[in-house]
Amino acid sequence: MSINVGDVFIIPLEDSVSYGVGVVIEVTPKALNSVLCGFYDLKIVSENELNIEDLNEKNLIAVQFVTPDLLKEGHWGIIENMTPVEPNDYLNLNELKSNGYVGAKIRGSCNIRKFMSAYLGVYHWNCFFKDDYLDDFLLYPEHKPERIYFIERC
Repeated sequence: MSINVGDVFIIPLEDSVSYGVGVVIEVTPKALNSVLCGFYDLKIVSENELNIEDLNEKNLIAVQFVTPDLLKEGHWGIIENMTPVEPNDYLNLNELKSNGYVGAKIRGSCNIRKFMSAYLGVYHWNCFFKDDYLDDFLLYPEHKPERIYFIERC
């Protein structure tokens, strides 16, 4: 499956009922064949429920380089296309490009799925060994929503 700038896609969440939403900001083959995506504070139960106007900077929670496997395989369904946010407003993409993407953090698509599920309150935030690992995914870690929860570990 072809991935294009502006592709709007839905991410099945860990509850197997709802979806998170992302947008391809840039296709970055020189960054280990990743895609730069924006992720939004939106939880929907069907693609028909998505209002493209809700994909705005106010609802943007993360901008991450991501492995494209779940997009290419169709597990993250592409449902629309739009003009994405300007990446340089959130990270220095021009500098990363000029340095051959040295220093870019590329997240696994399954980790993004867990991040979105935890952020949207259907999975625990401390789902990785490091309790605050998902904080690093956020544009503004100080603005974690009250709906996130932690589980006690032995």
